[in-house]
Order: sequence, then C-alpha cells, then structure tokens
Amino acid sequence: MALYLRRAITLRNRATMLLRSSTAQTCNISHFLFSHNQSTCLSPKSTPLPSFDFLRDSRRENDSGEGTMELAPDIGPAVKANATSQMDAAIVALSRDLAKLRTGRASAGMLDHIIVETGGVKMPLNRIAVVSVIDSKTLSVNPYDPNTVKELESAIVSSPLGLNPKVDGQRLIAAIPPLTKEHMQAMCKVVAKSAEDVKQSIRRARQKALDSIKKAGSSFPKDEAKRLEKEVRIRNVEGRDGGEAGDTNALYTCIGQYPNVCQALSGPESIEDLTIRNKTALQTWRAAAFGVYGYLNFTRNAFLEHSKNFQPEDMQISIKGKNCIVTGANAGIGFAAAEGLASRGATVYMVCRNKERGEAAVSKIQSSTGNPNVHLEICDLSSVSEIKSFSSRFSSKDVPVHVLVNNAGLIENKRVTTSEGFELNFAVNVLGTYATTELMLPLLEKAAPDARVITVSSGGMYTAPLTTDLQFSDGNFDGVAQYARNKRVQVALIEKWAEMYKNKGIGFYSMHPGWAETPGVAKSLPDFNQRLSGKLRTSEEGADTIIWLALQPKEKLVSGGFYFDRAQAPKHLKFAATSQSHAKIDSIADTLRSMLVSSKV
Repeated sequence: MALYLRRAITLRNRATMLLRSSTAQTCNISHFLFSHNQSTCLSPKSTPLPSFDFLRDSRRENDSGEGTMELAPDIGPAVKANATSQMDAAIVALSRDLAKLRTGRASAGMLDHIIVETGGVKMPLNRIAVVSVIDSKTLSVNPYDPNTVKELESAIVSSPLGLNPKVDGQRLIAAIPPLTKEHMQAMCKVVAKSAEDVKQSIRRARQKALDSIKKAGSSFPKDEAKRLEKEVRIRNVEGRDGGEAGDTNALYTCIGQYPNVCQALSGPESIEDLTIRNKTALQTWRAAAFGVYGYLNFTRNAFLEHSKNFQPEDMQISIKGKNCIVTGANAGIGFAAAEGLASRGATVYMVCRNKERGEAAVSKIQSSTGNPNVHLEICDLSSVSEIKSFSSRFSSKDVPVHVLVNNAGLIENKRVTTSEGFELNFAVNVLGTYATTELMLPLLEKAAPDARVITVSSGGMYTAPLTTDLQFSDGNFDGVAQYARNKRVQVALIEKWAEMYKNKGIGFYSMHPGWAETPGVAKSLPDFNQRLSGKLRTSEEGADTIIWLALQPKEKLVSGGFYFDRAQAPKHLKFAATSQSHAKIDSIADTLRSMLVSSKV
C-alpha cells in the first residue's frame, strides 16, 4: 500500500501550489505594492523581487477628496511570491548538480556543464557542439566548428567525469566507463548532500516568509495573518508544524527528471560496505531513493505500463475446491483479493475484525461472483489470544489451507498499546502476521505441495533496515517509521520461513501492491491520498499480484521472494544499507516465538 510515502509527500510542492494558486487573484495588489510601471504579477521564474518595507502604509485620497486615509497593504502575495521564487531557485540548483553526475549510462545532458575555452572565450560546451547518444555507453560530440575539436577534447578530459574521448573525423566519440565502487559511493554522497542543501534552502525560504508575517504585526487582521501562516507553515508528513521534515517531494520530482541517476541510485544494492556514516544523510538518501523509485514504479500509470508484459492466461486458472484465507478482507486490497480468488472458484474465508462490515463484504462477494463458498471469520489480529482462538476454531474444520494471504495491516500515528501490552502497529503488522502463519502451518501442510503463504508488505520497507527494537522503544514514536520497520520484518520473515520449511511443501512469498487508493490510505494518509488523487492504483490493481501468486504453478515462483507487478522485485535499494540487517531475523523470530508461546488464550 506504500503508506510510507507520507514521508515522501511534504512541504515544497504543497506550498508552491498554494502560493501559485493565489498569484493570479492578487495581481492588482502586487501591482500596487511594487512600481507603477509593473503591470503583471511576478512568476516564480521572474527576477528577484525588489526589497521594500512590508510595514510601510500606503496612502490615498478618501472619497471626499479631503485628507488621506491609512491603507495597510496586503503583504500576502509578496511573501508568497518571494518564497516560491526562492524554493524554485533551490530546485534549479539541485538540477545543476544532478546534471554533472556520471551514472554509467550515456546522457546527452551530462556534458552541458563543461566549460570550453576557444578563441579566448569561455562558454558552455552545449553552445559550441551538439551532443548525441549513440548507444547506452557512447556519446557523440559534434562541434559546430570542426576547428574546435581539440579544445572540446581537452575540456572533456579535464572535467571530473572521468571521460577520455577519441577524435573520429570531425567529431569526438566518448565511451562511458562502468561505475566503480568508489565512484558510486561518491555519487551517493553528492546526491545526499545536494538534497540536504536544497531542503535547508527551502526551510530558510519558509522561515523568512514567516518572519515577514510576524514583523507585520497589527498591520493587517489576525485572521489574515493566521491564513498566511497556515499556507506557509504547512503541516509536514510527520504531523508537526514548521516543515522540519524537509521538502522531499520536490527533490523526488527533480531527481526523477534524470533517468540515468534514478537507474544508478535505485537499483538493487550491490555494495555492502557502504561508507556513508552520517545517519541523517543516510536517512535522507533512503527517503529520496524510495521516492524516486516509487514515483517511477508504484503509480497507476506504472501499473498500466507494466501490465503490457502480463500474460492473460496466467489469470485464467480455476482454483475450485481450494481453500483460501484472507485477513483484513472487508475492504481495500484484502476485499479485492478475496473477490478475485472467489471469482476463480476458491472457497474463501474472510478474516475480519468487525462482524457487521465483514458480513456486508461476504454478501457483496457472493453476489458479484456467484460463489456461495465465501465465509466470514471474526478475529481481532492485534490480539494474540484472539488469533489462537480463531486458529483453534478453524482447525476443528479439519480442512487443508491452500492459500493464506496475510493482508491485514494498519498505520497508527500515535503510540497505542494493546490490552496485551504490545504497540498496536507491531501487534497487527508483525506479531499478528507471525502468529497467524505459525498457527496455520499444520493446515497448510495438509495442502502440500500446493500450499502457499502470501504476505502483503509495502514499498515503505525500502526506507528501513531490520531492527530488534520491535516496539519502537527508542526515541520519539513515529508511526510512519514504525510501519516501514514492520514491513521490513515481514519480508525478512518470509525469507526465514522459506528456509525453515523448505521441505514441507509450502511456498512463502511477500509482495508489494504499489500505491493504491484504499480506505486505509485515505484514513491514515489523507494528504498523500489527496495529492496523488488520480495517480493511485485501484484496489483491484493492488491485489493483482496477490491473485497472480495464488494461481501460478510453484515451479514459476521463488520461495522467499519479494514480488511486485507479477515479477520478482529487489528487496533493497542501492546504497540504502538495509540488506545486511536481515542477519537479525533469527533473533527477531526468537522474540516473536516467545511472545506467541507466553500469550494465553
């Protein structure tokens, strides 16, 4: 469900949209505030605003022509336009930094920043030559004046790109060498530092705008001041005022314009001995890499693009007579998964916490699929004792379980402790998943060798390494970070189970549904849901890979694998330094087993 993107949708895009939205409406006021010959509003790309005293009162004749009356100017348009201009300038600076990176793939823009001296004049390379891509590893540089080939060659060799072009007639051919470990590490540091610099610039622009509003004091109504502050001081993704989390969304959009950078920085992690030691920089990088990777892959448009490679016959499989359990099935992706399985003839057991909503969901699926073999099981998956009771009841049916879909999950932004003493996110997402799977193993074995467990994880896990602090005891509680940690544990548990039970005829798979529009997302991440409205996947598209995993012959699948859009996906992003953390899963599994055993029915 990619709920973690709450980290990835923050201040600058939201601020910029608000700032720009009011610019057209306040054109006359902006004209009044500035010079008499300025007839249009300033755009974010206009020249910097002239300095002036916001507190200066304008004066004009009253209607009777006698004397003057005080008129406090509306400073809002000026404050907002100035902040927008500064934010955009920061993003442009980041674009310049990204254009200088060599990523292992040829890009026509990678030479634009090189300065060439010819005829005693210095100018950018793109002013005196045309750069084109011959193939993914080769650039062609064609000078407008063939006599400048030597100067071009010297400038490229002297640049920090590490290129050694060769003269080919009247042009230069530059082969792009493969990235070394040292170069990739250096590139990671450059992007992380540039991103952090941009966030600091945006924060300064925000603070300057807030200071201007405060300095205005009583010059305009308090309601207007509060409105301005609200527009500038937009609540960030962590629910705190002031935007201290930074403007990652603008960075994602900017970095996303450089496909070569995205490919180099968001692929599978290949370097384990990462040299980044600064924790803040590493966290910034994880969030940025996840945002880029997600923006390129997790949206509805990405699903439609990926679906071009889908095989229709993969979903035209009947599973009549097979028993499937789906947790969290009354709405969203869980409902879509249950409906998809039922439409293919399966006997489906929908595990829901709320009886009334569960009964309505069962009735709806029976009606839409014509399959009467859809049943409701009531269980609160935040309670180990209830899971044990449910398991005991279900075991008495003595039916094999062919498919167990661990879909139930939540994100609670405030720390909530269950009646059993567990942090709520952990209780549902991790302990509930663990307990359900372990207690269903005997029934899964009855369905071997065709039994399988499918756990619905999230792309948010890309931002978090595995940690033994399962209940977020260290530091200030962060529901989004806890959710990401939980999802990382789920992926690692699937690996653990696949190894432990490889001889029992049970396949274990984790998957990511992409960024889908579900009731859970709307409730837990309303800003994310609103900002990406129209770009999120449907629940059915989110559930597509769940159904695909349930239908495919096990010979096509890799037990322990992580799947996305009907294909195996990387479990780690490059330079995120998360893969080595999976060594902690043995300790975590022992802790979970102890919690399960000690809990009473």
